[in-house]
Amino acid sequence: MTSISNKLGERFLFLDALRGLTIIWIAIYHMTFQSFSPQPTLDIPIWITPYIGDATYGGVFLFFILSAFSLCSTMTVHQIESKPLIRFYIRRFFRIAPLFYAFLIYQVLQDAVKSGITHSIFEIAINILFVFNIIPEMNQGIIWASWFMGVIMLFYLFFPLFHKFFNDTWKTAAFIIWSILIAYIFQFAINFFPAALNAFFPYFRCSFLRNLPLFAFGMFSFYLLRTPFMQKLNIKVVGIFLIGTALLSYFYLLNGMFNILDPYYMKGIIMTALVVGLALNPLKIVVNKITTFLGKISYSMYLCHPPLIHLVLNPLYPHIYILQIPLLLKFLLCAGVTITLLVGVSIITYRFIEKPGIRLGKKFLKSRI
Repeated sequence: MTSISNKLGERFLFLDALRGLTIIWIAIYHMTFQSFSPQPTLDIPIWITPYIGDATYGGVFLFFILSAFSLCSTMTVHQIESKPLIRFYIRRFFRIAPLFYAFLIYQVLQDAVKSGITHSIFEIAINILFVFNIIPEMNQGIIWASWFMGVIMLFYLFFPLFHKFFNDTWKTAAFIIWSILIAYIFQFAINFFPAALNAFFPYFRCSFLRNLPLFAFGMFSFYLLRTPFMQKLNIKVVGIFLIGTALLSYFYLLNGMFNILDPYYMKGIIMTALVVGLALNPLKIVVNKITTFLGKISYSMYLCHPPLIHLVLNPLYPHIYILQIPLLLKFLLCAGVTITLLVGVSIITYRFIEKPGIRLGKKFLKSRI
């Protein structure tokens, strides 16, 4: 039986695979419910609605869990380097900032030219500095769907501190409980913040403290796999059990039959089981060349999909829906066209913006640190 601990520190392919499947899920959600335009939602079979409609939350918080797991793995390896803290921040910046800044320039220009919307110097500055999440009326960010980046960049900022104090299974379990309590306290306290009164719900929903427990779940997943107890188990059998339990629990949760805790954090538990299960048994149906490739370009896909759907594909969907074919086929045809174009565009941004940015970061580390 392969030891789990021997794999820790290596790149887990299942992380890329889950990222790839997650971004597909999120893109199909935004295609269906037209979040970025006044267009009506696409008609879809009723039985699909709960699973598509939950993607904007279920998908994004799975990204948070995967990010925390991945950071724990790489931090364990890079701690032996000189100046590991500085190198950590530089790597994160050059991984995220180049593509983000490219889309920020695009969005500011597009808003000004096409919509007549101008953004203040202050608003642009807080987006450049990745601190827009802490400002209630600006926490959505200038770039469409970029609230996610506002949350994750704050986690990157604090991660070395979290990693120092929460570095085993029991400590990360305590971190989960602690962060959930903090989230509930913040939810109560925010009612007394005048600036947030008009936008209370979206601010809390997209806030760093609301989502911090999900990162704690990701850290717990990593350290759980390192425990001696896990080394003694039949990895493949336990993996299948956890994957099956996660999928069944999620089905019951979406159908209102598993509301033991706050559904948001209940999903964290379920997705933790899925992540650990796939770490133990990376099933080919989930972890394969296609899904891992999509995972590698998932950041590009995340930032590309809103403008692609809104500006390019929205006019196309009605033409597909007038076809005399079953409703499910109309939906699948729209999804197929959307994902195909999205992958094509994202390959370009990955190759010409993301990868050069990562290489630039590596060169900077070699020459300056």
